[in-house]
Amino acid sequence: MFRRYLQLLRLFLLRDGGKRAAYCKKTGYFHAQGEGCYFQIYNFGVEPHLLSFGSNVKVASGVRFITHDIFGDVILYKNNMDQHIRRVGKITIGNNVLIGSNSMIMYDVTIGDNVI
Repeated sequence: MFRRYLQLLRLFLLRDGGKRAAYCKKTGYFHAQGEGCYFQIYNFGVEPHLLSFGSNVKVASGVRFITHDIFGDVILYKNNMDQHIRRVGKITIGNNVLIGSNSMIMYDVTIGDNVI
C-alpha cells in the first residue's frame, strides 16, 4: 500500500503529461501501454493493472477509470448475507484515442481505434 502512495505522489509531481505517461510505461504501471501517450490525470483508480492503453492515447483532466463496482455489497448488507459480490473488469483503450475532460470509463469497456 505504501508503494502505491509513492507511485501516486510521483505521478502527481510529474506535471507534464508526456513525462507522466513515460513514467507509467517505464514502471509497468498498467497492464499494457503503447507509445506516444499523454496523461493529464495522475490517479487511475485503485486497479491500474486492469487498464490497457494503445499508442497515441491522450487522456484529459478529470477522467475517471472505474474498474470495479461494489453495488452488490449494498444488496448483501441489506439482506445480512456474508458473501461479497463485486463486479471487476478490464478497460481497454485502442490506438489514436482522445478521452475528453471529465469522462467516466466503466469496467468491461473497450474503446476502439481512432476514437474521440
